[in-house]
Amino acid sequence: MYFATFLALTIPLSAPALKDRPGQTPPLVGRWDCTSLVSDGQPSPQAKGLEYEFTVDGQWLIYRDGAQLAGTVDRIYHLDSKSGPAVIDLTEGTAPYVGMFKVEKDTLFLSMRTSGEGRPAEPTTTGKGLMTFTFQRVKPAK
Repeated sequence: MYFATFLALTIPLSAPALKDRPGQTPPLVGRWDCTSLVSDGQPSPQAKGLEYEFTVDGQWLIYRDGAQLAGTVDRIYHLDSKSGPAVIDLTEGTAPYVGMFKVEKDTLFLSMRTSGEGRPAEPTTTGKGLMTFTFQRVKPAK
């Protein structure tokens, strides 16, 4: 009996500590082709040839007709898991954009505030002061 109690007390002390699981890659990481853009509640022709790329290290890149837009502006994004899984903040230079996103299979829905105040209610919310995108995932070339 004493031996069983001794084992019960010592085994947990000698077991290796569990390591934290590595973070999962956010579902929006990758390159996306814009299929629809609504700005201030109106369809925008700027969707044609527009692509966004979200990198694992938090960068947000913009492409037009396959070429990355040049410039000295740093574009970063931050996901706020404390506020919910679909909350995103995008920064372009010093301009912050608060938004919401949703990934369904190979479709990304993204709505971000460009003027006014407050985060969009949903990733598909449209209206004044909002840019709302629909993207399709760009498949890697084989």
